[in-house]
Amino acid sequence: MATLASDIARRAAARLADLNPSLPDLTDRAAARTEERDAGREGEPRRMRGIDPGTGIAMASLLVSLAQIGWQVYRDLKADRGEHQRTVDALVSRLRPNLSGPTELTPEQRDRLLRVLAEEIVASHPTE
Repeated sequence: MATLASDIARRAAARLADLNPSLPDLTDRAAARTEERDAGREGEPRRMRGIDPGTGIAMASLLVSLAQIGWQVYRDLKADRGEHQRTVDALVSRLRPNLSGPTELTPEQRDRLLRVLAEEIVASHPTE
């Protein structure tokens, strides 16, 4: 599941790169750390040289965390799934309370982040 959630977070980061050009790279690094941790390979912490440790890092970590939560929520919704848009809207509603930081994002940017992530989660599951 970690790999699927990481892939979702990476695709969402690519779509949101206009918010922060470093977001895809930072998300890839955050996802890799999560995958290593989940695989039981603690290893040494990686240093992020040359990358601003501000909003981009917070957004990348947030995307990976929300992708993991969102995938679980999506699986719960799957049994009661209606049309695609209804599922996306339900995911956005359920993910919104889990959205904390970065505070530099406007409400519109937060809404967009949630919607893009929800769309990527739904797109990751083939229709049955």
